[in-house]
Amino acid sequence: MAEWPPLDENNIHEFRVKLKELRYVLQIDVRSDSDFVAALGSVQRRIGDWHDWEQLAEIAHEFLQAEQDQALVARIEETMRKKFARAVAAAKALRRDYLRSDVPHLLGC
Repeated sequence: MAEWPPLDENNIHEFRVKLKELRYVLQIDVRSDSDFVAALGSVQRRIGDWHDWEQLAEIAHEFLQAEQDQALVARIEETMRKKFARAVAAAKALRRDYLRSDVPHLLGC
């Protein structure tokens, strides 16, 4: 995951799935770094929050009237963009703080 390509709208959900899988595996081991497990959960939730807003934007485009509901759609899209920026920032911080190759506790050292 440290070598994941730059995060974008096309791959961040898959990154979330991998975080979720890793988090579940680490939760089984009582010796796991609890801060790391919590950080995985936090990033997972941020990405999930963005994904929910992305889905809402798709629904809004499908069902709302472009002219009549323009302000609402714009607010949904703006919120979605902010959520995405926060999710990417959280994922980058996680990668910087925990997923570098020189972080010994992840390598079993």
